[in-house]
Parts: sequence; structure tokens; C-alpha cells
Amino acid sequence: MEYYYQGQLRLQLFGGSPNVTATVLLFAFFLVLGGVAFARQRIPGKRWLWAGVPGYLLCLLLLEGLFLTYSRGGMVALAVGLLFLVWKEWRLLIPLLVPGLLLLAFTPAGLNRVKAVGNLQDRSIGNRLILWYHGSGMILDYWKKGVEVEACGTHYTKWYKPLEQKVEGYRGMVNGYLTYMGNHGLPKAFLVFWGLFFLVCCTLDLGYLRNMPFYRCLGAGMLSMAVCEVFSTMFIFPSIRWCMGIGGALALAGFLWSHRDVWRRQAGALATLGRRFARLAGAGALLALLPLLVVAVMGSLARREQYYRRTTGTLSLDGKTMAFQQFTANHPNGRWILHLAGNVEEEARSRILPLCQAGYGVLSLEGAERWSSEEMDRRLPLLLARRENPPFSVLMVSGGLPANCVFRRFCEKRPENISCLVLWEPIWQHPMEEYSLEAMDIPEGGHVLFLEDEEWGHSMGEAYGKTQKEERAIQVPSGDQLAEALGTALEEH
Repeated sequence: MEYYYQGQLRLQLFGGSPNVTATVLLFAFFLVLGGVAFARQRIPGKRWLWAGVPGYLLCLLLLEGLFLTYSRGGMVALAVGLLFLVWKEWRLLIPLLVPGLLLLAFTPAGLNRVKAVGNLQDRSIGNRLILWYHGSGMILDYWKKGVEVEACGTHYTKWYKPLEQKVEGYRGMVNGYLTYMGNHGLPKAFLVFWGLFFLVCCTLDLGYLRNMPFYRCLGAGMLSMAVCEVFSTMFIFPSIRWCMGIGGALALAGFLWSHRDVWRRQAGALATLGRRFARLAGAGALLALLPLLVVAVMGSLARREQYYRRTTGTLSLDGKTMAFQQFTANHPNGRWILHLAGNVEEEARSRILPLCQAGYGVLSLEGAERWSSEEMDRRLPLLLARRENPPFSVLMVSGGLPANCVFRRFCEKRPENISCLVLWEPIWQHPMEEYSLEAMDIPEGGHVLFLEDEEWGHSMGEAYGKTQKEERAIQVPSGDQLAEALGTALEEH
């Protein structure tokens, strides 16, 4: 898949998106810059320029590649990495300043992309913020082991994405930290983050406390990768894992080399190594806690705004065990719906969740589309008589023959508490006359809502509605209008 920005083809290498390309180029930029810093430190006089000049030219080439990706996350990470180096290595950066700005200015639409970094009205940024906010609530719900049944982004799309957010589905959380926490849970995520941030702390220690310029640049590169991970899920790509492996190996090698006295068995060296390891491990743990604390705060706020809670279970009915899903509204209107479902996950976003948002509680019993008419006649009274459930006031049926069976029962002997019946995809002209909808009249005091669908001729439903008194048959154009239509019908009752 090719990506464009304002008509410009974005650079896309290393088997990933432009954001992945930007991250790899950014790490390579700081690694090469570290080589230049090492040459300047180790080679006396002006002879270091023999390595420095080609190194600077390669840095500019990598920088231009980064600009051609048009990755906003990459540009933010570049700024963070450079700011990290300014304190000690500002002289190293001076030769790159003017050429780098010229490259950015002459890159087509490059300056526009920089300006777009802070545009919170941009749909890409806005959707990320919504995803991170509500996704944090999902992570708290599955904090022990993560979402185990499917990818966390897929689970978010089904159950946590706001109904008004009109975007395609997700596989991840468009954030490496959230994706890992969502897939594996907080305890495992903390251990992994601790290991990675421990290596970053090693580079900081070597670079600043032990005055090693190469490791200052390597630390900037690893920090920039950590920043890029905020804006996209990077760690799943092999090229990013190679960069992480190279950076980690260099950090660990430098840490061990700086304590080579231990291998020579010098007195006190082992104790010094232990103290330094404990200090860096503690710093890594604090950094690893940071994303978890952010999720805890955002997730707690998001869970307060979540308009429903979903629980799953089984019940024994007519001698068989059946699966159900119960949706409890956080701001209930006092009405509960018994839903005889086909596939709850397919029906949730378009039909169930809009009702929960309006305050209805829904008990969805799966597999009802396979019930015969005899099974429906036996099981429906048992379901409506269950005492442990709140009293149902609405009956909703997914469709097919069960919809016709329930419609027949509703018309012939309406259940005492049920005043509204919601149907979709019924069989309008069934070969058996007793199941045909056209042969039945809606009883007084009851309403039937027919949810329209492109797959069946709702014009027949409109024609049927005209035969009913007091507009008892109500046509509902789409699932997002079902709650309003249902509320109107219940008020009339």
C-alpha cells in the first residue's frame, strides 16, 4: 500500500509504513552521528574530519529520507532526540543546522507537514486521541493478562470504540505501549518496559556520567525510537526489532565494558557493579511505570464515561446450556430488552450498543436463529419468566423464522410485560400461512418495530404497516435510530 501527503509519495522502506521507515532512519541518523562524535573524541587534531565529513553527509542523507516520509511522529522524535543532545553536544550539531533547515525547506510540502504536527483538528490526530483515551479503559478491564480472545485493536473496535467515531477498524492501538499492554496485560508489560528502559538508562549513564559522546548519541537514538512508539505500533516490525536489538546490544556491551574490573577480580569492583546496576534498574523501573500510570489515570476517566458494562455467561434452558451476553447500561432508563440473537458480535455495534447508550439493558441469548418453532414456543415463556433477570419490557429478535414465530406469538397472545417487539429480516411471505406476517394483526396496546435492512424488501414492510391500526407497525430506517423509535413507542404504551 502506498501513502501520499498532499500529492507527494511518502518514502516507504524496510517492509513497513512511512512511520516505520522514519523510525529506522532516525535511529540510523543518531547512530552515525554517534560515530562522528566518537571519531572527534578519539582521533587527534583535524584528522577526525576524514571520518567526520562523510559521516555528516550520511547524516544529511538520512535526514532528508526522514523528511520524505512526512512522518509527524518521526519529526517530533527527531526534535526530542536533538534537544536531548543540545546540552552536551551542541558543537557536534552545528554543522547540521543550516543544511538540515535547507533540506526541510526544499522538501515538497515539508514545512506544511511540520505545521501539521500541532493541528489537533486533524482527523488522524483526533482519532488517535480518542483511541488512546477509550483504549486505556479497555486495558484496565483486562489488566491482568490482556485481551486474550483476539487482537486488542479488534476488541476495541467491537466493544469500546465510540459509536460516533466513524473510522475503520483497528488491529492495534496505534501506540506501541498501549498495544503491548492491551495484548499482554500490565504485569508483563511492566517487565518488558523495565528491560528496555534499563538499557536506555545504561546509555544515559555511559554518555553523561562517564562522558562517552557515542553513548549520548545512542541514547538520543533509543529515546527517539521510544517517542516514535507513542504514535504508532512499531515493535511488531522486524526492522524495528533489529534496531532495538542493535541499540540494546551496544548499551549492554558498554555497560559491561565499563565494569571490566569485575572480570579482573579487583577488590570492590563487584560491589560497585551491584550498586550501579541497582541504581540503573531503579531508574528503568520508574520509567517503565510511567506508561502504566498514564493508562491508569486515563483509563479510570474513560471507564466513567463508558455507557455500558458487558458480562458473559451461560444459563440452563429447556435442558440445554446456552451462552448469553448481558449489557448493563451505566445510566439506565429502567427498561430491559430480551434479545434473541444470531451472532451478538455482528449485531452489537449497529443494534445493541446504540440501545445501551440510550440507557436500555440488553440480555442477548446467542444461537436463537437455529431454534425451530417448537423450541421457540417452549423456550420463550421460560426466558420471560426468569426471576433473576430484571423484568423485560421489549423483545428483540434477530430475524428469519424465529422472528416470524415470535411475531405470531406476540400477535396471538402478547406476553404480559412485553409492549414492543423489534424484528429485522423476517420472512415476509412464508410458504406456511401461519408464519406469514401478512396474515397477522398487531394486538391493541402493542407495537412492532421493523428494522430495515438492504438485504430484504422493506417496502413490503411499509405496505404491511398501512394495514395496521394506530400505526402499530413502525419502520426504523437504521440501527442508530432504533433507540429513539423505541422510546416513542414505549411512551405511547
